[in-house]
Amino acid sequence: MTERLLATSVTNPDVHTELVVANRTPVGGGFENKWQLEASVAGRDISLLERTYDRGYIDAWIGFRAAGMPVVPTLRTNAETSLLVTDVKANGGEAYGKALQLITSGALDEQRTRPRQQIDEIFMDLTGINNFPAIEEEAQRLLDRANASNLRLPYDDPFELVVNPNGTWKLMTLDLRFAKVQDAVRGNPILLEEAKRLNALHVDDFLMALRSLHEYFSKQNQAQSRFSIGRLLGWVSSKRPE
Repeated sequence: MTERLLATSVTNPDVHTELVVANRTPVGGGFENKWQLEASVAGRDISLLERTYDRGYIDAWIGFRAAGMPVVPTLRTNAETSLLVTDVKANGGEAYGKALQLITSGALDEQRTRPRQQIDEIFMDLTGINNFPAIEEEAQRLLDRANASNLRLPYDDPFELVVNPNGTWKLMTLDLRFAKVQDAVRGNPILLEEAKRLNALHVDDFLMALRSLHEYFSKQNQAQSRFSIGRLLGWVSSKRPE
């Protein structure tokens, strides 16, 4: 059964778009209820994520976007009951960060939604010893930009590594619930240094989460290889003449 939503642009409140939602699917991966919406706009199919309405999220999105930080390109509201954001996984990609690491480690009692095994293989290459320094450099560049703009990165997931099917990648701040534009720290050296220290700590945690995910998928691949070899040896043994 379809439903209709009236979405209002955050950047231009006079622009309203009617969405015809054909399917609504719960999405895990954190401490917030989210849904993937398969919808159409004027006959064009789109995929969006719907999350709980949060004025702080909107303010952070506006501030981060103005500072040139990588956030979702579109943000709409649904009558101040929910937020509608771009689905960065709509093209078949995947987002890797602390939320996914908590799921794979068992710290969250959730199942991974929309798993993309072929993207996991690209992720393994990107986070390998030869390519990981490029991710670290980009994280540092964005950290410097956030500090220069007095932005507080969200502690739970300051960035996520968004990997596309064609192998391209981008660091993005997707969950802005705990992000903030820190106007109060301007001109206060003590608060500025503390804000920088916390931002650096959060980014270090993010990079550690990527390393943990790399180790997790590596162990999965090793277990799968052992299983495949075991099956092959069993098959060969069964074919030997008695």
